[in-house]
Amino acid sequence: LIGQYYDNAAHIERSQLRIDYVMMSPELAKRCTGATIFHNETTDGLSDHYPVGVGIREK
Repeated sequence: LIGQYYDNAAHIERSQLRIDYVMMSPELAKRCTGATIFHNETTDGLSDHYPVGVGIREK
């Protein structure tokens, strides 16, 4: 997870897997519990993008 891309992305190693983002408000980001990229045999052939999942805590 990163905050603002222009402040924090410089330290992230470039990867072909990191091609999509999940955008959310600062309020919603505070409730974010994690993120994952679904990269497996099933998703390998679906697209040049991998599905992204985000966990968000209820209010």
